[in-house]
Amino acid sequence: MKHTAARLTAAVLLAGTMITTPAFALTGTVNDNGVRLREEASTSSTVLKSLSNGTNVEIMDTLTDWYKVSYNGKTGFIASDYVTIKDDSTYVQVADGPLNIREKPTTDSKKIGSLGNGKVVKILKLIEAKSDGEIAWYQTEDGYIAAEYVVPCDDPDRKGSAAYVKVEEGPLNIRSEPDTKSEKVGTVAAGKIIEVNGMTDGWYKIGEGYISADYVVQSSADEAKAQEKKDSGSKSQGSSSSDSQSNKSTTSSVPAPQGSGAGQDIANYALQFVGYPYVYGGSSPKGFDCSGFTSYVYKQFGYGISRTASGQLDNGSSVSRSQLQPGDLVMFKKGGSSKRASHVGIYIGGNQFVHASTSKTGVIISSMDSSYYATGFVGARRLAG
Repeated sequence: MKHTAARLTAAVLLAGTMITTPAFALTGTVNDNGVRLREEASTSSTVLKSLSNGTNVEIMDTLTDWYKVSYNGKTGFIASDYVTIKDDSTYVQVADGPLNIREKPTTDSKKIGSLGNGKVVKILKLIEAKSDGEIAWYQTEDGYIAAEYVVPCDDPDRKGSAAYVKVEEGPLNIRSEPDTKSEKVGTVAAGKIIEVNGMTDGWYKIGEGYISADYVVQSSADEAKAQEKKDSGSKSQGSSSSDSQSNKSTTSSVPAPQGSGAGQDIANYALQFVGYPYVYGGSSPKGFDCSGFTSYVYKQFGYGISRTASGQLDNGSSVSRSQLQPGDLVMFKKGGSSKRASHVGIYIGGNQFVHASTSKTGVIISSMDSSYYATGFVGARRLAG
């Protein structure tokens, strides 16, 4: 009975997904070890693959006792008792409300309701802009909302009167327009929590301009209040009134040079390039890529190191993460990369490193504990004592 109900639920979800949300796949998770992916929906059919517990598959169709699935480029069938359906619904949070709900995806359509600032809603379908000057729309269960006034939300139970993000990699440039070529009007320090009031082409709109969504994670009103309280408590008594603004202040500075020693000198020298542009294949102040940046910095101190992140894993001597010192090379690997290392930077102390990140941010300072770098760390090398 339980399995029958599960199959009925899956069929309803799949039907809804196929009709209203073609952009959002329905997935399932294998719930046992040694589950067989078969060529046909039969226990006597050829086994294409044996799947382990926890493996995710894309569900393409439902039969009486089988699911037609796709896994790692293979299409086959799995007995439905061995797959747990996961609802991959997409949610957004209103960042600039009240937001009108329209009967149709046009601004001159009838208004049938509104959503307050901070409201979280489930998305059924994206209606993309057909041409420049037009806007994209989201279809919700109640009608249509303009996509530019909402931001992604990974927690449908989130509460709050506003939408916030936390900077994972900084200083993060603030641009006058949602474009890396537009004027830089400020920076946001790593760890800063900011209120956002819209999203355009992968950029969050904030009070002073736009920041790239690639380098922030979602936060909450509670976290923002906690940060504001901490910031106000740490201000010195001699601060001027202009220094006593709220936590929405966005300018930040490069850390001042610390200590002495060859490694520290390298770190201090590297810090002067924060804000310089990223250029693929670049290895000069006109533009750096990650390994071009590290090789350039080390060259100024008489060290000739490899030109690639993987090659730099062979330079100097190995250092554990717990023994890192300023000036050490730190290497990372993106998931799925065939390289030994796909990214490299220079450790500057305080669990931070400076690196040429992407064309959107240029040379920035990041935390070793940010989500990608914490899990992608593959090694460190020391050349200067």
